[in-house]
Amino acid sequence: MQLAELKQKLNSQQDAQRILAEFCQYSEQQYKPDELTTLLEELEAQEEELSISVSESSEHRMLMRQELEQIKQKIQTLTKKAPTWLAAQDALNQLTVQANDSFSHSHEITEHLQQLLEQEREITVERDEVASQKCELEQQIAHLSQPSGG
Repeated sequence: MQLAELKQKLNSQQDAQRILAEFCQYSEQQYKPDELTTLLEELEAQEEELSISVSESSEHRMLMRQELEQIKQKIQTLTKKAPTWLAAQDALNQLTVQANDSFSHSHEITEHLQQLLEQEREITVERDEVASQKCELEQQIAHLSQPSGG
């Protein structure tokens, strides 16, 4: 080897030693040159683990944002439905009080309302019959009260 090559290798070696000393001072630990390869592998493994953790955290954050958006939409939907639901609940409570019964299924409410409609229809028919009879009686009274005497 020539003198220039030896000087260049010596300068490279001195630079490497200086850089190692700076690194040891920065990391507040002492390392030997042959430990650097192992340290590099450990740091690369740690970097990979942290990268995976960051990736998983990003996915989790994205899922949480999606869930938050779904919850916001559900809140908005329920907020819009609330007045209708409250009105229906009030009507159900009134019906329960009027019927003196509690309804556990919607078909029970439907049956009860159908019964009420049937009763109303029967009452209407009966009222019409009574009105017809009244009209007939008034006509008879009017006919009998005429001076001709019938």
